[in-house]
Amino acid sequence: MATRKFYDSDEYHEKTRQLEEILFSQATRLTLPADEFNIQGKADEPQEFISKREMSLFAPLADFDCRTIKLVNYGRPAISLAYFTKHKYYVDKKLHPDQIRAILFQQIQDARASYNSEDVAEELKETLLQQIDHYQDVYNHMERYQFALSNYYRFYRYSYVSFRYVQHGLIKSANSHLIKHTIDKDSGEILIERTNIIFVDEIALVKQATYANKEVVDFLNTFTDVIPLGKVDFYFKK
Repeated sequence: MATRKFYDSDEYHEKTRQLEEILFSQATRLTLPADEFNIQGKADEPQEFISKREMSLFAPLADFDCRTIKLVNYGRPAISLAYFTKHKYYVDKKLHPDQIRAILFQQIQDARASYNSEDVAEELKETLLQQIDHYQDVYNHMERYQFALSNYYRFYRYSYVSFRYVQHGLIKSANSHLIKHTIDKDSGEILIERTNIIFVDEIALVKQATYANKEVVDFLNTFTDVIPLGKVDFYFKK
């Protein structure tokens, strides 16, 4: 994972202002209907398409690590786009005993606090007692149990865009994570607005005629590099 760059407050805000000025006042933001261009899937994150012809406008800020505006593929204008999401999670099977004790102790304390609350319904007290007894037994006999910590069922999904681009006569592919708004969980209000800038070769991105053989198309799409050789293309991948 790339290390984030840090700036003093004045420099960061000035560069962000310049980037916003270029995006919203100088560059032409394109509209690319998916049925007319080689775009697969749908982006849930905010984005703006900018022609490769205007990519040079962003050159002075190409290395600026802005947190609210991301230059997704500067220097690599896309000739195809595909959006997808990844389910990111971890499973920790080697928890330290002190960590386990701390978790169980807090659960016992919380259950006891709920049981002693004046607001708790009588029908819930028996359930809380059973819960306290169960957690206490686990706490007292940890050697009998197996433990794990995971966010698998939190369903943290991250949006990505896969794109192809031409570099030194070769067609290459890459993926990039898309940034998203920060939204208040209770009100749904946008707290911090963010934008992804995707540079495109809008001529090459125009959708070609429908392919007749999906199996062949799917197979060829697995390759990461393509070299045009006159009437044929040479594909390769690791």
